Amino acid sequence: MTPTQKLGRTSFVYTAANLLQRGISFFLLPVYTHYLTPDDYGILAVVTTLSGFLSIIFTWSMPPSSINRFYFDYREDPETLREFWGTMVCAMLFFSLAGCFFLLVAGPFILKPVMGDIPFWPFFTIGIVTLFFQPFFQVFLSTLQARGKSRNYAIFSISQLIIQLTLMLTLVVFLGWKAEGPLFATLVTSILFFLITLTNFKKDFTWVFRWNLFKKALRYSLPLLPHNLSAQIMVVTDKFFLNSMISASSAGIYHIGFLLGTTITIVTDSINRAYVPVAMETLEENKAHSLDELKSNGMTLIGGYCLFGTLVSLFSQEVLQLFTAEPFHSAYLIVPFVAFGFVLRGIYYVLVNILMFNKEATKWVSAGTISGALANVGLNYFLIPVYGMIGAAIATLLSQLILTIIIGKLGQPHEPFQWDYGKISLAFFFCLTFSVFISRLTWTQPLTHFLIKLTVSLFTVLALGYIVKKDFTFYFRLTMSIPQLLAKPTSAQQKD
Repeated sequence: MTPTQKLGRTSFVYTAANLLQRGISFFLLPVYTHYLTPDDYGILAVVTTLSGFLSIIFTWSMPPSSINRFYFDYREDPETLREFWGTMVCAMLFFSLAGCFFLLVAGPFILKPVMGDIPFWPFFTIGIVTLFFQPFFQVFLSTLQARGKSRNYAIFSISQLIIQLTLMLTLVVFLGWKAEGPLFATLVTSILFFLITLTNFKKDFTWVFRWNLFKKALRYSLPLLPHNLSAQIMVVTDKFFLNSMISASSAGIYHIGFLLGTTITIVTDSINRAYVPVAMETLEENKAHSLDELKSNGMTLIGGYCLFGTLVSLFSQEVLQLFTAEPFHSAYLIVPFVAFGFVLRGIYYVLVNILMFNKEATKWVSAGTISGALANVGLNYFLIPVYGMIGAAIATLLSQLILTIIIGKLGQPHEPFQWDYGKISLAFFFCLTFSVFISRLTWTQPLTHFLIKLTVSLFTVLALGYIVKKDFTFYFRLTMSIPQLLAKPTSAQQKD
């Protein structure tokens, strides 16, 4: 099977699963925004983003980075692979237990700068306890991704979401819980999937801790810890600053716009889950035709990300008016900046793979993300007091731009081929400019406004096809060829 076919088939499964997950969550927004106030959403935004940040510290960033990378070293030695995964499980359980115990004792003091007026109990307490159970399931999902079991990955992920949302609806709608409802539902779901994963994963790993295997994983992943922490800082700082500098309500409204802007991650994260194993295998083989195909696929993805960011930005106002209560409608103003911040995240995913493949180059990944994180903190600190939510969104965009440029520059000496940076820049800034300008136009006739946006979208598809491939109809034809990419491969293709 060619790299393009592998990427196409697995990307489709990951994207379909992610789309279903995000789609269910988004269609429930009318319910949540009716029963939860902007203050409640602010509490959820602060607690959940803090949990995401702490989870990286608890796990030392080992899954999924080490699991994805070392699977290709040990896949021909099943016993060592079982011991390696067992070592990862034991390490994650120990680190999570120690981290949770420490924060439950010291959290009310050391977390005070980000808590603002939000009480530690019950909100932060529930979030911290949840962190103990989550890493084990993440290790399991990472092993499914590394082995290319995208369907199993999708089944487990979607099942987790459905159970979690069912609990949320029960607690919030029928029992009248507020911000603590979604947090408690997440805790119960994490405990349940901790047990489910233990049952389904136990045959694939051995309950051992091998110091030599742990050292190898740690040597690879520890340089990525600052990288992952810095990447998380870039998506949490805005909510923390809005909560402490303005109000929990502003953080809640911002969070709704942020959620809509990050729908681009449905595409970028899903495709990246498929792209990483394909890229690793292609770089390992180092065949000229496969490398050329990998480059071509990367450019296609970048153009596609820019297109999706444009669509999300242009129609954000209509979507928010349809799916949220009136107090949240102003969130559309921040969507283009957030959306293209995450378009840049998708471009970063494509560029960073060469550094992730080279075991000696992972330290350069951290250098780039630390720079982006420092820029994000500084930009939020200066822009939020002046521009409020818009300032936070601009800080997200600019800091991600700084990170992507640095990673592209650091990766150049290690690249087996040269990326078309001119085309990448033109596609990105062309789409960003159009999106910000058009999304802010107002017309007395909503139908006129909608038709103008539809026309701009069509023009963007044609323009991106020409920029990326010198072919106006490229993305139209690509859409038509998707069934062929997803088709079952022949025996000869499987051998390839």
